[in-house]
Amino acid sequence: MDKIQKGFLDRAEGAVIDVVRDDGINKHIQCIIKEGRMIFEIITWGDTLCINSIIGSYTFRCDLDMIEKFRKDNMPEVNPRSWVFIVSSAPVIDNSACLPRELDHEKLEAALKKQVYSSGHTEEEKNKIWGEVETQILERATDLNDTRNLIAYFDSPFGFKFEENSEVYDVSISSYSYEYLWCLYAIQFAITKYDDAKAQIAHGLEKMYH
Repeated sequence: MDKIQKGFLDRAEGAVIDVVRDDGINKHIQCIIKEGRMIFEIITWGDTLCINSIIGSYTFRCDLDMIEKFRKDNMPEVNPRSWVFIVSSAPVIDNSACLPRELDHEKLEAALKKQVYSSGHTEEEKNKIWGEVETQILERATDLNDTRNLIAYFDSPFGFKFEENSEVYDVSISSYSYEYLWCLYAIQFAITKYDDAKAQIAHGLEKMYH
């Protein structure tokens, strides 16, 4: 269990779900904590699943039955890669979209350093190039798109350029965002609770008629 999942489960301890609507693929499920406050809700219709939560909202679009798709892709273990490509909207915090992936500064530094120090330059040149990398890229890197531009236009006194289409430009310099993972854990939690409640109802009806 990672820190984000543990943090979510601690927040959701003792929570119950309220199924506001359960009409085929059209569902509305709310998660209520002890204080009576809603911490998130899931709404599905057509090929869409939307989660509104205390940390933001994500909308996913793909199959007609999004609840069933989530069961297949993310249960029993959440698989963030399976849904990253079907996000149609993401929360905005401080005027920036909280996309499923965000810049990981440690991964970025490691990828940049690997290329600089495996180049054919002398050690002295490599050290000077790295100093420019720190100034021109690492100190200014904020998000993935801006960082890729900084890398593409990096100006080295020794003609050094980062390889095009290499790891410094791809998802290896990023990690899944806190908001995205939190919402996936929330959806998993709600579906598990929903399935448990349906199973209990079915079991009760079975006992009633036997």
